[in-house]
Amino acid sequence: MRDIAAKQEYDRQRARRIYEDFVARRLQLIESFGGACQNCSVALVRDEAQFHHVVYDEVESNYPRTCKTMSVRLKRLAEAEQHPERFKLLCVTCHNLEHERDTNAYFN
Repeated sequence: MRDIAAKQEYDRQRARRIYEDFVARRLQLIESFGGACQNCSVALVRDEAQFHHVVYDEVESNYPRTCKTMSVRLKRLAEAEQHPERFKLLCVTCHNLEHERDTNAYFN
C-alpha cells in the first residue's frame, strides 16, 4: 500500500515539474517572438498567446494537430524552439481568423 502511494506521489511531482518546465519554456518562447500578436500587435499574456504553424514539416510536425496531451504539447514547443520560422505568435482572435481563412481556401 505504501509503495503505491509513494509511486502516485512521485508521479504527481514529476508531472508538476514537467508542466512547470513547459510553462517556463513557453513564456521564454513568447518573449523571443516579441510578446505581441504578429498580425494585430496586441500585447499578449501567457493564456492569450497561441503559436500558429505556418509551415508543416512532414517529419517533425507529424503529430495530431488538435491533441492536447502534454507529450504532444512538448513536441510542438520543441519544434517552435528549434524552428521559429515555421510559426507565428498570434492572439486568439487572429489565430481563429487564420484557420478560418485556411478552411475557406481549402473548400473554395
